[in-house]
Amino acid sequence: MFKTLALATAVAAHEFTPYAAVQGAGDFPAVTTPMTFVQNAGTDNFNIIMDQTSGAPDPPALGTTEQFTISGISTHPLTIEKLEFRCWLFGAKVYDEKFDPTTTQALPGTVWSASLPFDVPSVAPSTEYDVEVAAVDSAGNDLFSMRTAFKF
Repeated sequence: MFKTLALATAVAAHEFTPYAAVQGAGDFPAVTTPMTFVQNAGTDNFNIIMDQTSGAPDPPALGTTEQFTISGISTHPLTIEKLEFRCWLFGAKVYDEKFDPTTTQALPGTVWSASLPFDVPSVAPSTEYDVEVAAVDSAGNDLFSMRTAFKF
């Protein structure tokens, strides 16, 4: 009993939260048609060319394969080991898969582009899907990423 009282007193005195604060997925653009894409990280490594970055079909449709294409110019030579596709529903990450890019070298002055498939099931919840596509280095660190959101 004394230990419990001492812990409760310490928690109250230090305004300590005795549970983990879960970080959400962060901010995503509004759901629009056509989809809106934003670069959310890595402008020191890469500048996404928005008019060459897309999803097809747009808007995504049930029972199809959505092709997300990301294009841009690197600020210095980059080796892109993987493209990582992440998806959140209701703020919880529900999908995280890595793909091999067709071209791993991004060089300044040259447009680098890659696409990755996302198989959309025939039946899916009618809600907002928050999506992030990141280029990842050999150590697993994000080099740059873009985000979009859509609904069925």
